[in-house]
Amino acid sequence: MEITCLLIDADQDRRVQYYYALDLLGNCKACICFADMNQGLEYLQQHPDFRPEYVFVNVNDSFHARQSFSTAVQVLPGMTYVSIVFSQYDEVYFTYDEYRVFNLISRLKVRLQQVMAPRRKPLAHAG
Repeated sequence: MEITCLLIDADQDRRVQYYYALDLLGNCKACICFADMNQGLEYLQQHPDFRPEYVFVNVNDSFHARQSFSTAVQVLPGMTYVSIVFSQYDEVYFTYDEYRVFNLISRLKVRLQQVMAPRRKPLAHAG
């Protein structure tokens, strides 16, 4: 199954890490990244042909701003049942299908652990 997702995170390093994790998972068809919710929402409004299965949002905005974003996304055509995952620090909030999100996050974590695990190489003699 190939997935499409929208990632919103103010930290460029985290966006790169997330994109890398999806790439390693091997089933990401498209991942569009933005630094804030307004840019992400504007992109969705201007590109009705792009409808991601997941929207991951890691921002320090207020609860009200996150709720407004969620509502604005879910009223767009084709976005009613999109899974939106908000994270802030260590807290994670879901808006639609928690099982799908947990499943994806678990697979991402496992794949990252596999790839990032230190590979032990036998010591070679210098001579």
